[in-house]
Amino acid sequence: MAQIKADEITQLIRQQIENYETKVAVDEVGTVVTLGDGIARVYGLDKVMAGELLSFPHQVAGIAMNLPAYDASRIHHARISAADVHAVTVSLLALSRAERRRIGVLHPGRVDVIGGGSLVLDRIMQRFGFTEVLVSEHDILDGIAWALAADRPG
Repeated sequence: MAQIKADEITQLIRQQIENYETKVAVDEVGTVVTLGDGIARVYGLDKVMAGELLSFPHQVAGIAMNLPAYDASRIHHARISAADVHAVTVSLLALSRAERRRIGVLHPGRVDVIGGGSLVLDRIMQRFGFTEVLVSEHDILDGIAWALAADRPG
């Protein structure tokens, strides 16, 4: 069994402290009220419309696919395995903010929240036994619009 050296731990803690930035940007924080059938009902998100689909996997998918930059056409309809989501989550949580900022596929505004979003996705997939996630660049309203258009005659 490998021995953990105090010097290594000290060095890692120092690096984390050096890379720590006190600026925190929180858009909104909600409370999960119910969770079931792959759907979470959240209370307290004032900027979100009722029934709006919130998604996490876009940039997680880009990282899992090793894309050099965000490419919606390659990410849309990609299937990312639970194992890949978990691997990306573990990796993101181990990176410093500066290291996350260098990930080409990651939007600069997501640097501070991608680890948490990835962790939420990972835990939801584990909890419900999902083996993969299907990534969509469109929200539920796009799907409803396409369904209504398909039903129109002519």
